[in-house]
Amino acid sequence: MRNCEQPYLSPGDIEAQITAFLAEISLPDRFHRWAAQRLERTLKQKQQDHAAQKDSLLRAQAASARELENLTKLRIRDLLSDEKYVKERQELERKQLGFSQKLDALTRQAERFEPSASIVSFNHCLISRFQTANLQRRRMILTTVGSNLVLKNKKLSIDARKPFRRWTDSGDISDLRAFVRDIRTFVADDNAELRALIENIREIMDESQKENPQ
Repeated sequence: MRNCEQPYLSPGDIEAQITAFLAEISLPDRFHRWAAQRLERTLKQKQQDHAAQKDSLLRAQAASARELENLTKLRIRDLLSDEKYVKERQELERKQLGFSQKLDALTRQAERFEPSASIVSFNHCLISRFQTANLQRRRMILTTVGSNLVLKNKKLSIDARKPFRRWTDSGDISDLRAFVRDIRTFVADDNAELRALIENIREIMDESQKENPQ
């Protein structure tokens, strides 16, 4: 049996180092309001654009449906040949399918509006969530925001997981703008990593609200 050559580190020391890491990546108070307001404005604009696009697609879809209905009436009255009826019907059905696909894509885009604000809110309250969480939830918080944990010579090294970043006292508004852009890019790239992150954040935030109701 091999003996561990690393010096002993108490659970309290490990917790303190994890808390220090969370403090480094927590969105500073001076930035939180600006980031939240900026994302809220972006969200409202996207929602307005989404509503306009959806309305336009629904109207075009309804017009196409009326065309299809009129086409059928013309065929019933023998005002169209079978060949022309089939050709025009297939074209209208392709349009209908295109409208449905575009509406589905808009719905998926709308589902990605909210995650950006959730990430910012979660990033701002990391310390309080960690301190009030049980052991299982603390592990979830750490794995949600950190990766590549290495303990060496009583020093715990943790990398910030995207889109989180370490903040310094010298951080300025340009750093914050870059952070917001990083979040938008991360959210726009809809993948398994994003979905897992959002699922964890929702579970952590929901559980915290249940344990600490206002």
